[in-house]
Amino acid sequence: STDLLWDQHLALIVYGVENQLIREGNKLFSSKNYAQAEILYHKAIDKDGSNAIANYNLGRCLQAQKKNEEAKKLYDNAAKLEKDPVRLSSSYNNLGTIFQDEQNYEKAIEAYKSALRSNPNHKNARYNLELCKRKLKQQQNQQSSDKNKSDKDKEKKKKQKNVLLD
Repeated sequence: STDLLWDQHLALIVYGVENQLIREGNKLFSSKNYAQAEILYHKAIDKDGSNAIANYNLGRCLQAQKKNEEAKKLYDNAAKLEKDPVRLSSSYNNLGTIFQDEQNYEKAIEAYKSALRSNPNHKNARYNLELCKRKLKQQQNQQSSDKNKSDKDKEKKKKQKNVLLD
């Protein structure tokens, strides 16, 4: 009936506006005008919060501005909303890059594994996964070395105290 046609027409208008906002945001993002792109992606999400692409693009925009805590939330949202495995893997990969920058290699590894489960051909995720595995091992070795040094220092101080007490 007329109501159904009107609803479909409104849906197309909203869908068109939202995509237009994303396209304009993409142009601004490409020219590194991140603050303005951020505004347009926010508007697109305000129109439809379940738009995975708008969430992902806003995440990239925030990451480019070093707003990593917000970016992580948006990549997470995008991953929950995204149906396309290639785009899904990009959300996880970018999430991994933030964790990697924070030297949180365990979380980065999990994100890269999720990216590869979604898209086994994601070369950046594969490379980043291997890099993070090495970095995690180095980090663990360093922590172990630091602990051993600390333990030895404590022993040395104990012996010195004993020497002074004798």
